[in-house]
Amino acid sequence: MIGAYSEKNHDAPIDPARRPFISEPPFRNACFSLAALDNLRRISIFSNDELGFCMGMLLEYKNGAQRSLGQCRIDVDPVKSYTKPLRICLRRRRYYQAGISVKLQATTVQIVEKDECEHSRVGDEERWTCFPMCGALEFWFSDRETRLAVIVD
Repeated sequence: MIGAYSEKNHDAPIDPARRPFISEPPFRNACFSLAALDNLRRISIFSNDELGFCMGMLLEYKNGAQRSLGQCRIDVDPVKSYTKPLRICLRRRRYYQAGISVKLQATTVQIVEKDECEHSRVGDEERWTCFPMCGALEFWFSDRETRLAVIVD
């Protein structure tokens, strides 16, 4: 945690950074990350090589800032970049992995750079949830699982 205060105005302290409310982890050994979806210039999606679900993201903002969510394993996982993101579309799914007896959670992500979502053309819209690029993206992850959710104010 990093804090700040003003030396010039002692009567009006600066509010401490607000930590987001974090609910119970959706699966065992889950790590949490959160980032704003506003003012994005570029998004890079890191995907699981075998199954194609999202493992991590690198968000680049118009002001030059960057934020990583999940696992962004450069030169390990396939990565696809989008330069003018308009919408983010999420599809949750469950899958089995060899040697593990329980179903694991994963989220597939599509970034839309034009007016229409690609999955809506193929009649798959009931399984996807689409959001404009505003609010925040909550990203739970572990070495095998991911769960993403968009939080709109």
